[in-house]
Amino acid sequence: MLLPKKSSEFFKETAEQFDVSEELVKDLISFYWAEIRRLLSSCEVTDVIVEGLGTFRARSWKIEEILLKHRNTINKYKVNVEEGQKISFYKFAILKEVEENMNRILKLQEMLQIEESKKQSVKQKRYAQKVKNNLEEQSSDMGRLQEPDIQD
Repeated sequence: MLLPKKSSEFFKETAEQFDVSEELVKDLISFYWAEIRRLLSSCEVTDVIVEGLGTFRARSWKIEEILLKHRNTINKYKVNVEEGQKISFYKFAILKEVEENMNRILKLQEMLQIEESKKQSVKQKRYAQKVKNNLEEQSSDMGRLQEPDIQD
């Protein structure tokens, strides 16, 4: 049976291995994971590569779901404002945050579309090159007679 280790045990072992303070190791690891979290949540890039865990990619189908939820939230709060109803500062803050998130997600969606079009053009070029290289040059067929054999 495997016994799980606490992260503090890793801090101690790593600090001893590299002969640095445990606080430095803790700060470095905290900074690394905070940066990973920021990249994943900020929608700045389409792929986040985490060494040892893999690549995390933004998915276009998931983006559509998130945009739909944001549009519904915006429509819910905009209706209140357009009807002349007062909106609380709390709801206004939510509305602004959702609009900003939606703009970031739309930019991410554009980046995904550009990336997908680049992939498609590379595939088309590769396929065209493959077809071009696989076509045989036309030459005489040695298995046939040069003159047609016509029997009357």
